[in-house]
Amino acid sequence: MNNKVFKNLFQDALFNNDLNLAVEISIKNLPKCLYKILPTKNDRIKTLEDESVWFSNPNFFDDFLDTGFWKNEDLNFESIIKASNVDPNTFENIDAMKSTIEFAKEKLRKDVKNIFHSLSLFEDIENPVYWSMYGDNGKGFAIQYNFNHSKSLELDYMVFPVIYSNTPLDLNETLKRKDTFQYLLSLYKGDCWSFQNEWRCLVKPNEIDKGTVKKAPKIEAVYLGLKCLTEHKIDLIEIAKQKKILVYEMIPSWNSCNLIAKPIYFP
Repeated sequence: MNNKVFKNLFQDALFNNDLNLAVEISIKNLPKCLYKILPTKNDRIKTLEDESVWFSNPNFFDDFLDTGFWKNEDLNFESIIKASNVDPNTFENIDAMKSTIEFAKEKLRKDVKNIFHSLSLFEDIENPVYWSMYGDNGKGFAIQYNFNHSKSLELDYMVFPVIYSNTPLDLNETLKRKDTFQYLLSLYKGDCWSFQNEWRCLVKPNEIDKGTVKKAPKIEAVYLGLKCLTEHKIDLIEIAKQKKILVYEMIPSWNSCNLIAKPIYFP
């Protein structure tokens, strides 16, 4: 199915409060492989060694509007108070009410960012912007996951495409979607980020231990960043050899602005 068509169908399913259909559409259109680009911190290298995955708190995302891309001025009193669990009986006067509403809005934004933690994945590995943003300016590494392998069916989290739009969500309407509003708020981003074609694995914070989940999809390959330091290359290649997985090295493509993955180890 065309990428744009299936994402429109996925978005419609969420807006129609049909989570089961959204999950079905996502599964049918999930790419065979997705990539995670990481810095070469010890805890990130350990995720390769342990075959675990790292879930991030949206409060630390690059996009400050991520997991909070809605129309602020359209929020009505009832929606704000209900969603933020603020007691309206605490208002002493109009000024206090206005102050409490602003507090409630801010509390709601913070609460929404704690609904899910997420693992962000990309459909390709060749865009140097990804490496600059998430791979320590090219010094990092990437992991290729196979989502067609039977092991993926055993995962305790789902993978969804991110929805991109120039129009922020209408929060009053979104909150009416009892089964899907949490997913809409967690997957909706500004269109300026659409070049990423991002997919997200979502998990509730109380289901993870210190940011990681021990079960990762099948790992097919490791990619070394263009500027990856020699000591990190040695460590990553050694882990790959132990696990019998492919290793690639990113090199410049002098015919385009992208990078090329050059194979350097075959198990």
